[in-house]
Amino acid sequence: LKQAAKQGDTEVRKNAYEALYKLRALSLDELFKMAKDKSDPEVNISDIIEGIGWANIHSDPRFAIMLFDRVIAALPSYEYEVASAHFWKAQCFELLKQYDDAIRECNEVTKFPRYNNLTSQVKEQQIRLKKLLDETSRKRKEQHSRLRSPEAVVSPRHSQARILSSMMPFYAKIDSSPRGSLNGSMTRWPDPTRVP
Repeated sequence: LKQAAKQGDTEVRKNAYEALYKLRALSLDELFKMAKDKSDPEVNISDIIEGIGWANIHSDPRFAIMLFDRVIAALPSYEYEVASAHFWKAQCFELLKQYDDAIRECNEVTKFPRYNNLTSQVKEQQIRLKKLLDETSRKRKEQHSRLRSPEAVVSPRHSQARILSSMMPFYAKIDSSPRGSLNGSMTRWPDPTRVP
């Protein structure tokens, strides 16, 4: 594979780099260094890096976010890749139900108007995300209101009664034992020092 990465045509070299990464013979750090230094000008190394991020969006979105953050920070001269990294981060945040962060990433994509394929998709996504965010906020407010309502507030005495009633079968077993009380009430525990 290393020979193919050095001698093959552009597509062969790209496939060889991808395979070397999958075999752990080439690290992400090395790929980023190659992209930054443009050590193989015929192969778009940033595309390989982005492909690694894409492959992890559904299986490990947090790793994908970290990788896309690194693309944004380490490869600022690759404008399309930076815009695309923001786009894919928005997808990851949506999967994680972090709608505020997803909307923020969509806003970042709109700063790259010349990449219409990304910005047009983001406009639709922003509308959907705002609806999801509003729905989530509404549900939280309803839940908060229910928890604060008088019906939800339980007095300490009511709580004790509920706990005791759930323990009735346990007390009944104790009370029916030879050392238990004769009347089956729950007023006394058996005296362990007293011999029957």
